[in-house]
Amino acid sequence: MSDVPDSPCPAGCRWHAWRGPLWAAAGWLAAAGGAVSVAALPLDVGESLCGMWGCFPPLPPLLAVHLLWAVGLGAGVWAVRRLRPGMVRPAGVVLFLAALVVAGAVIGRDLIEWVEWVPAEDRHLWPLRVAHAVATRTDLPLAQGLAAGAALTALGRRVTRAAACRRTPPATCPVSGR
Repeated sequence: MSDVPDSPCPAGCRWHAWRGPLWAAAGWLAAAGGAVSVAALPLDVGESLCGMWGCFPPLPPLLAVHLLWAVGLGAGVWAVRRLRPGMVRPAGVVLFLAALVVAGAVIGRDLIEWVEWVPAEDRHLWPLRVAHAVATRTDLPLAQGLAAGAALTALGRRVTRAAACRRTPPATCPVSGR
């Protein structure tokens, strides 16, 4: 047997404290790289995605930008949950409500402009126009913001209930399994 410890430093050293977040950052960067690489896929649907509601841009770059927004907001959800657990639920509610207001404004403005130039017999296609407006708006993460806000709100409820269980006896804990 050797007197040499398995690790050259104590468990509370800075290297051990930052090793997990560094691996997580590498994982999120790899996910972002994967999202951007979707733009290089040889997928050409041509003019099949055009209609009275408008034409979509090339599909692979559109998917790549939406995936990149999803990865970025997913990393934000992970960071808030890990670094500021007390802010999970308030951040989720604020993000969800902000995304809802912005989505409503973008969709409302787009529909008002669209209805002015489309013939009356084609106005029943407004749901497709809404989908087009949300899908092609790549400068704002509308759907991803709503999803990230909902995820943070749900995680915040779970964190709040788990904290309540730590203060109460196990028999009265509202969280299943405790």
